[in-house]
Amino acid sequence: MNERKYTIKLLTPRQSSQKNEIYIEDGIDYYTDKIMLHSTCYEEIFRKKLKDDNYLPSKRGIVKIRYDERIIYRMFRGHGHFTIAKDEMGLTRLSMNLLNLEFPKDGEPVFNMELKKGSKFNFYWQHPRDDVRVACKMGFLAILLAIISIGLAIIPFIIQIMKQFLSRFI
Repeated sequence: MNERKYTIKLLTPRQSSQKNEIYIEDGIDYYTDKIMLHSTCYEEIFRKKLKDDNYLPSKRGIVKIRYDERIIYRMFRGHGHFTIAKDEMGLTRLSMNLLNLEFPKDGEPVFNMELKKGSKFNFYWQHPRDDVRVACKMGFLAILLAIISIGLAIIPFIIQIMKQFLSRFI
């Protein structure tokens, strides 16, 4: 998906009469790692139909959001036309700060953004919640140390096999 103009709507836990805010009942913590888009945007970004998967994180698509040179990764959260239009996106204040976006004093908050399919590895590696990000990085470190340990455990056997093989020629 190429760069396109989007109107930003702020996801907020309090009811407001502002037209650029969307009230969310689930709590703001649930939405810190999500981007709210119109449901039809899923097919444009991921080139496949949106399936009903009960919002399982392993089944949701990851959206790579680029504004200028800043990139963040968020989980797709679709909504219908009553909440959000095709040229709008809902972001939390944290996501807006990471992208260095600010609401203009007057006028519409319209920005040129690029939305693409993102990788789950980058999503968890750069997750907005510290506990998820640390768990991902510690898991990666554990796998790396396990590979090194297996390599160190196998080296004596390889040396012994090489000695036996070379002893035949000497």
